[in-house]
Amino acid sequence: MTFRLPDTDDDEQFERPGDGLSPNELKGVIRAYAETVDIDVPLDEVEIQVSKRLKRAAGKAGKKNGDLFMRFAWKAYQSWGWGDDFEGTIRHELVHIWEYETHGKGSHGPTFKQKARELDAPRHCPTFADDEARWFLVCEACGKKTPRFKRSKIVENPGPYRSGCCRARIRVEDA
Repeated sequence: MTFRLPDTDDDEQFERPGDGLSPNELKGVIRAYAETVDIDVPLDEVEIQVSKRLKRAAGKAGKKNGDLFMRFAWKAYQSWGWGDDFEGTIRHELVHIWEYETHGKGSHGPTFKQKARELDAPRHCPTFADDEARWFLVCEACGKKTPRFKRSKIVENPGPYRSGCCRARIRVEDA
């Protein structure tokens, strides 16, 4: 399948790879895809990393000691393969890189939301590590399960909280 962003020239097409890439191959394909995204970031200055340690976040962008990086979870690629979710994660992290370059910091605030809309980048990426969850928050209205990985206030005392999907009561189940 060929991916082409709106308002790009025909020579800026991206051929989707298969799902059997090695981590090193994945880095190269991430960079090739990122180069097709219409966002003003210095990609040649961004280190692309594939992490086998990143377990809950599909991607992470940042600036450390003045150096920009985008890190992607190997487990997310293994779980999703190369497709819309993985490409959306790349666009999401590119928005963070753009924020670091233009505003000095990254967030999920109004600036992020606006730029993400322009690039059809998701504000939040889908989960891929449910098998590592220790608990699930369960919506009592629709039954939707949300994985939780760390003990927290909501896990310890779900009573005052409501689900994000239906605004209904939630209960906690062991994984």
